[in-house]
Amino acid sequence: MVIRYRTSDDLRREKVVAKYFNIIQIALIASIFLCTVVQLPNNRVHAESDPVEYWAVIIGVADYQYFESPPLFPKPAKGYDLLYSDDDAINLADQLGSIWGTDHIKLLVDSQANKAGIQNAITNWLDPKEEANDVVLFYFSGHGQQDSSGEYTIWPSNTSISSNENEIQSAMLGSWLRCLESSQQIVIIDSCNSGGFIKELFYYGRVILASCCQDEDSYEKRILGHSIFTNFFLDAFNNLIDVDANNDNSISIQEVFNWVELKTTSFAKSQFLSQNPKMSSTNNTQIRLMDLVRYNRQVTHYITLFITFFAISFSLITWNRYLSLVKKS
Repeated sequence: MVIRYRTSDDLRREKVVAKYFNIIQIALIASIFLCTVVQLPNNRVHAESDPVEYWAVIIGVADYQYFESPPLFPKPAKGYDLLYSDDDAINLADQLGSIWGTDHIKLLVDSQANKAGIQNAITNWLDPKEEANDVVLFYFSGHGQQDSSGEYTIWPSNTSISSNENEIQSAMLGSWLRCLESSQQIVIIDSCNSGGFIKELFYYGRVILASCCQDEDSYEKRILGHSIFTNFFLDAFNNLIDVDANNDNSISIQEVFNWVELKTTSFAKSQFLSQNPKMSSTNNTQIRLMDLVRYNRQVTHYITLFITFFAISFSLITWNRYLSLVKKS
């Protein structure tokens, strides 16, 4: 047996090989990290660490029990089902559930959203959960109007064409909401004549958003797959950096409304329609919906991609050099 002793050249080569191997490890780790950074969005929202809790009752009625199917070119009129009010509610519940928690959202659509179901959601589900410092949101998408007595109403799924027995008058809705302890209430009505609810539902600590003026219709469009107002309300959550107009890394209901109002009126005009969202004038319009956490503000997406490409290329070159040294040894 021939015993081969390690020479100083062998030791030097082993050190070089170990050095390249360490470089490869570092480069690969850096590549994986940068690839992950590239996938991060430019902004995220969170409310997990917030001592204030957020609750929402979200209602959407497109399929009315006693109404006819909508015509090919539906106009928001009594006697017709709607197309997208259920989708409005479902998508809003998904959006807010991802921020506030799905267990903090009560969603009722179509047959679930009858008069008793809506009342139960507010008085029996929401009331026991919310507290004085919490933020609560009530949202309705569906038919509504000013009735013959002059009172503004929203229509649950069991509203009858021939009777107003199951309609929910503004005073009735207000009485249900007054049972809540929260001093930060947001009421959003996406229906025809919804601007009339602003005066009728005015109450300390409550902010009311209406999809249109009290003498206007509220429209839905096939091109959007939503009502116009709710489409841009949802769109605000995809443009949070732009919505945060004062750059304080906090999204308020006022900032969201400012975005929705501009987009809704502009789009309606492009469709030769008149729809002007309204918001109650109150000191509580700065109710905070969420925080905005900004990532990757200094390094742009393209620069990060370039660095990642460079790191991977460097890793491959170093790996080839490492393999050639191993073969020599």
